[in-house]
Amino acid sequence: MEKEKRKINLTKKQITSLIVAAVFIVIFVISIFAVKIFGNTEFALFLDENIGQVANIFKLIGNNIGAIFMSVTYIVLAVLIVKLINIVLKYSFRRSTKTKTLINLVSSTIKYAALVITLWMILKSFGVDTTTLLASAGVIVLIVGLGAQSLIEDVIAGLSIVFENEYEVEDIVIIDNFRGEIIEIGLRTTKILDLSGNIKIVNNSDVRNVINMSRALAYVIVEFNYEYDTDIAHLRKTFHEEKEELAKLIPEVQGELQFNGVTDINGYSVRLRYSMYSKEVEKFPAERSLKGAVKIFSDKHGFKFAKEKIIIESNK
Repeated sequence: MEKEKRKINLTKKQITSLIVAAVFIVIFVISIFAVKIFGNTEFALFLDENIGQVANIFKLIGNNIGAIFMSVTYIVLAVLIVKLINIVLKYSFRRSTKTKTLINLVSSTIKYAALVITLWMILKSFGVDTTTLLASAGVIVLIVGLGAQSLIEDVIAGLSIVFENEYEVEDIVIIDNFRGEIIEIGLRTTKILDLSGNIKIVNNSDVRNVINMSRALAYVIVEFNYEYDTDIAHLRKTFHEEKEELAKLIPEVQGELQFNGVTDINGYSVRLRYSMYSKEVEKFPAERSLKGAVKIFSDKHGFKFAKEKIIIESNK
């Protein structure tokens, strides 16, 4: 029953929509021919002036069908050419971070250039005197420049970022307390992807006080609490004997594993530090791998981790 009611209601909605559409069409047609139907009455003139003039739009389209077709052709060609150039750039160069950065910048430049050229050709197809327009380009540039100062600042800042090599695509940076990987550097904006998949888009002119984490290796530190009576000298000696084997368990390691010694002591434990270097982009996986390797090493040689003790004092 409920399904049948839904079908009936849907049918009623469709009928209502058709009736409303039909009424609008009838009013529109009557408005176009209002003067011929009602003569030069005030009602006819009102309809003709307010609704009937819409017919001029169709007439305008009909008179400029060739120019419209050419405009659509220019737009399609521009899109195809930009996509083709992007594909060529993507697969024709060695995929270094520097190349990716330059490709993004060139691609962004081509996109804006294609937009300007396409608009120029569309205006020309509609009979606009582009020669006169070009002659007055200086005035236009001045007007646009005054109204788009922030855009110009972004473009100049983007070029400065690339040529001064402040950061590149795939670099790990901190900008405005947002830590992530640079995924795109365009003429106007820089896009940063964090570990949660969030993308921060920053105008190039707003990029200040950048911390580039990728120019040097990341320092990875882990600490463990061992039992208070752990033989630290024996642990140190054993670790140095086996650190090359342990390094094989850590694919992210750069250089050697380090045992840094004691960092804290309390009544029931001694805290020991291990460290290594890795690429910044691999810092967190490296930390997890190092923890796992130290756990395996400690279990293998009987170096026991401390268990936190809770001391309850009673006052009698």
